[in-house]
Amino acid sequence: MNSMDVNGDSGAIPLTPRKTGPYTDAACGAMCPRWAPPGAAPADSPGKEWVEEMKEFEKKPSPNREPSSEGMKGLSKFLPMTDSNYRRRLTEYEVQVQDLQAYVRSLETETVRLRKKVEDAPRETMVLENKLREANRQLVQSFNQNEKLVNALYEAREQISSLREEVDKLCAPPSTYGVYLSVNEDGTVNILSQGRKVKVNLHPSIKPEEIKPGQELILNEGLNVVEAAGYEIQGEVVILKEVLDEARAVVTLRADEDKVSIIADPLRAARLKVGDHILMDGKSGYLLEKLPKSEVEDLMLEEVPDISYEDIGGLGAQIESIKDAVELPYLYADYYREHHLAPPKGVLLYGPPGCGKTLIARAVAKETDAHFLAVSGPEVIHKFYGESEAKLRKIFEEAERHAPSIVFLDEIDIASRQGAVGSAEVSREGVQRDLLPIVEGATVTTKHGMVKTDHILFIASGAFHMSKPSDLIPELQGRFPIRVELHSLGKADFIRILTEPENALVKQYVALLKTEGVDLEFTEEAVEEIAAIAVEVNETTEEIGARRLHTVMERVLDTLSFDAPELPDQRFVVTAEYVRKQLSDIVKDQDLSRYIL
Repeated sequence: MNSMDVNGDSGAIPLTPRKTGPYTDAACGAMCPRWAPPGAAPADSPGKEWVEEMKEFEKKPSPNREPSSEGMKGLSKFLPMTDSNYRRRLTEYEVQVQDLQAYVRSLETETVRLRKKVEDAPRETMVLENKLREANRQLVQSFNQNEKLVNALYEAREQISSLREEVDKLCAPPSTYGVYLSVNEDGTVNILSQGRKVKVNLHPSIKPEEIKPGQELILNEGLNVVEAAGYEIQGEVVILKEVLDEARAVVTLRADEDKVSIIADPLRAARLKVGDHILMDGKSGYLLEKLPKSEVEDLMLEEVPDISYEDIGGLGAQIESIKDAVELPYLYADYYREHHLAPPKGVLLYGPPGCGKTLIARAVAKETDAHFLAVSGPEVIHKFYGESEAKLRKIFEEAERHAPSIVFLDEIDIASRQGAVGSAEVSREGVQRDLLPIVEGATVTTKHGMVKTDHILFIASGAFHMSKPSDLIPELQGRFPIRVELHSLGKADFIRILTEPENALVKQYVALLKTEGVDLEFTEEAVEEIAAIAVEVNETTEEIGARRLHTVMERVLDTLSFDAPELPDQRFVVTAEYVRKQLSDIVKDQDLSRYIL
């Protein structure tokens, strides 16, 4: 670029015309009328195009062509010197350009620094990630160590606690036991301790309602309850004589002394019967436990009979014979003693199975208000082979304790059967001979001790279908002077059994289905048909007497009983036709009758 001289006085500016570049003559002329070349038309608004061009120039700086301050200063030489406004503005632009140049240099420096940081960022990130992983590993390790330390601390604490408890137990004074009696209104309780009745306090953790009568309690030095224990497991064996109420009972001690004892809470829910063996705490007098039956009680079928003559269907003539022979001596014992008449000591009932022998014996016991001991003959003969006589002696001792008593020897025909050589025949004969003095009714001496039998009525029964009463040894036959033969039950007997007794089978099934919402009714013809079929099956298969009615009735009503829940609020009438429909096929087939009916 050629140098230029600016004359501020004359205003003449010798110029070399510029035809190219941002500062052409036309552009300069546009900015100032005095700048315009010869022949150029003066601009209407001098300087406007120049300002716009300068703005565009500032917006598009070239990275390779940075505007220099010398160039900007040189530009001011071409401006009219008389126009101070333009000079001032140009100076401002020059200052701004210099500031921008400084700012650009700082940005370039910052860009270089940032570019370096960007290049270093992955490496720093990797270092930080490694540090983070190491920190996590150390954290997990510290957590595991902390868990171990916590567990060790808990174990040490438990060990210290258990050791402290052991030390306290070893250092604690001996505790006293007492038996709970009752609770008072003020929250205290009455206990029995060392034979004395004491009123003591309860530990706050023990609720009075949690303690039951007869329960043992642990006492501290001040005789206050600190812990509830269980129940005593040892004591005296007593025999229950009478239950007074829910909490009290009369028992018989070993010396035949009676004592009123309190029933412990666990025993109050049990079904107690006269003659039960009870465990009694000798110190407190509480009845704690019902003991299992002895060997003698295992032989007994029933202790207290609950069947009267009215519960027996049929057998009217046989019942009258029994009443005359058995009941009169017991009901009018004074007259018998006055006239020196000895009451009979033995009654023998014999007949086919199921004809009512056991029912008659139970009814006799109930009518005479005698204690009833029913003994199964097969159990005496077979189960206790070689010990039958000893078992009988124990039975008679039981009868003596509950005098007056009736001993019912069921299936006595077992003892009369003749066995093969080497069989139990010796035991059978031994049983019969041991029965001789016992049934006679006196205090007799046997090889097992003294037995008193004058308070016992013996009723023996047997089917004697494999033997006859005459097969008994003659001496024993004489001990049963009253013999009542019971015949097979017929249709009329079965009808009475089905309908007359209070617990008749027909009434039982009607009540049973009533619970299912079904009104059951039997016609007279249906009852007669059931009785007739029972008689027929007994005659064609096996004689089991009235027991056949149970199987026949069950077979007749099994379908109805199964469908009863689906027949609510309905009425069903059992007719003779329905009975035949249910049983005809089975009755015709004797094999089915044998195993089903």
